[in-house]
Amino acid sequence: MAPELFTGNYNELVDIYSFGMCMLEMVTCEYPYSECEGKPWIYKKISEGIKPAVLSKVEDAEVRGFIEICLAPAAERLCASELLKNCFLQKDKPIPIPAPPISVSLVLSVTKDGRQSANFMLWKGEFSLKGDMHVTDHVNLSLRFPDPSGCFKNAEFPFDVDQDTSLSVALEMVDTFGLPQGNMQIIAQLIEVFLLILIPEWVPCVAVGRVVVVPESANSHSYISKRIMNCRQLRLAVLG
Repeated sequence: MAPELFTGNYNELVDIYSFGMCMLEMVTCEYPYSECEGKPWIYKKISEGIKPAVLSKVEDAEVRGFIEICLAPAAERLCASELLKNCFLQKDKPIPIPAPPISVSLVLSVTKDGRQSANFMLWKGEFSLKGDMHVTDHVNLSLRFPDPSGCFKNAEFPFDVDQDTSLSVALEMVDTFGLPQGNMQIIAQLIEVFLLILIPEWVPCVAVGRVVVVPESANSHSYISKRIMNCRQLRLAVLG
C-alpha cells in the first residue's frame, strides 16, 4: 500500500510501489514490515515514508537500487514507461538451459542364429548411437538422427580406432546429410562416450558432458557402472 493511498490523492504510480514491494518480498522471502507489531505500526511507517527493514537484507546493490526507485515518494517515483528504460530491466540476462545428458544403456538381444549379442545404446536428445562391444581395429556403429526435413535416418559406419576421430566422423556425417553444424558436437560426444566405455584409456578430443546410466536390468547397470568406474573421464561425467 503506497503512502499516498492514505490521503486519497493517488494515481497509477501506486502500482509501481506495489511492484517494488512484491519484488522485495520475492528477493528476501520475507514480508515487508514484518518487524512491525500490528497494522497500526505498519500504517504509521508507510505514511511517514519509512522503508521496510527487510530492504537492508538485499545484498545485490543493483537489485536494491531498483526496488528503492519503485518505493520512492510519489513525486519522485517513475511511471511504468520510464521504469522500463532503467538499466536493470534493459540487460539481457538469458536463463541458461542445461544441455541434456548422454544416456547409456546395455541392450541384450538374440541374433537370427540364436546367439546372444550385447550392444551399447547411447542417446542425447533426438540422436542415438548403437554399437557392438567387440573391439579389434575398428568398431561398428549405427547412428539414428533427424534430418533437416524432420524425418529420422539411420547411418551405419565403421570407426577405425587407430585412424579416425570423433570430430572427423561427425563432420563427415554433417556434410553428407546436410545437418546443421551444431549437430556435429552431439554426434562427436556420443562417439566419444561409446569409445570411453569400451576403451577406458581412450583419449577423447571433445568434452563429453554429463552421462547418465539407464539400467535395462540390474546386471546391465552393474556392468556399465564398472566400465565407467574404470575410466576417470566417465566418472567425472557421471558425477557432474
